[in-house]
Amino acid sequence: MLAIALLWPANSVWAVIIPPGPHTFDSNLTGNAFVDFQGGAFTTPLIAPVSTFGVTVDGNPLLHQDYPLSSFHIDSGFVVTSSFVFDTGPVGVSVGDAVFSSISGGAFHISDNVGIILSGTFTSATFTTAVGATAGSLSSSNINNLLLTPGPRFTFDNTSVSAINAPTGFSISLSAIPFGVSVGAPGPPGLFIPVTLLPFALSTGSTVVSGAITVVPEPSAFCLAGLAGVMLAARSWRRRRSG
Repeated sequence: MLAIALLWPANSVWAVIIPPGPHTFDSNLTGNAFVDFQGGAFTTPLIAPVSTFGVTVDGNPLLHQDYPLSSFHIDSGFVVTSSFVFDTGPVGVSVGDAVFSSISGGAFHISDNVGIILSGTFTSATFTTAVGATAGSLSSSNINNLLLTPGPRFTFDNTSVSAINAPTGFSISLSAIPFGVSVGAPGPPGLFIPVTLLPFALSTGSTVVSGAITVVPEPSAFCLAGLAGVMLAARSWRRRRSG
């Protein structure tokens, strides 16, 4: 399906002209996933710092829409129900051993300074990291009953997203976990050792969301098209009269 980028003073310098119909999208909120782990659950600050949420349509870098002043918010859930260490080094829990945590259902949204761009829920997710690591990844996908819903701000220059039909993934990649990941209360030695994931303070990272979308015309696009038609008709009428 044809989609073009034109020079246009609208949402961005290059207007993103996406025709109605099915498309795919990938998105990234870089350096703005401010997430901590406290009280057995992942949380975000009430007032999160902002950055730019970028959306690319159909894998085409020319079809890219930016949403400045955006932030990521955890609304509920994200509770860790169990954790274990994969012991591949010296017997017992050691620095560098992989850590896997299971997460119960959760809800989240991404918004800019005007409103919600998209929101999501899932029934389960996983957090993977390593003992002592300052990085980790929390992820959920369609097999975890991931559901995404477009908000009123999920728009392009002449169309908007009416549905996210087949979400393929949601992830938070943390890159600056203070003092590294720690675990406690290890169970008996073995290949998989039950542990408790210990709290850590705010870490920065990136939020990635992807899936299939349905795009429909914006009401304003209908109005502009109607106005253009009226103007062309009036111009043609004047020409006929002057002729």
